[in-house]
Amino acid sequence: MELGQIYRWETDKAKGYEARYKYHLYICEPDWREDHTFLFISKANYNGDYPINNTDYPFMPLEVSYIGGCVFYTDAELNAANPQLVGTLLGADLKALYNSVASSRTMEGGTFCACATPLREASNATLYVLLRLLGSDV
Repeated sequence: MELGQIYRWETDKAKGYEARYKYHLYICEPDWREDHTFLFISKANYNGDYPINNTDYPFMPLEVSYIGGCVFYTDAELNAANPQLVGTLLGADLKALYNSVASSRTMEGGTFCACATPLREASNATLYVLLRLLGSDV
């Protein structure tokens, strides 16, 4: 799994449901703080979640969906879930998502670090590549 890949599988981690199919945006592999880190993609906007449109992501069933809600899975949970890769977040959306997460006032400190750090690193790498393509000596 790689940062920005979008998966779909049945999970029991969606609040208010025993189990349901959810879209998940992969953020990063486990570290000393958390297991594999994902953000849910939902139909509802919970306090400024990042919107994506199905014109850019035709596999998404709704015209507009929202990325937010950090969720963690162990290796065993992922193996049992059998995630299906359905697409990848565009680079521009990855950078904008970082800005959205960075300005979030609802994410707890540890959860913020788990989500924002990989997004920031990817945004910086994307910016570097874009500057190089435009002929800048960075």
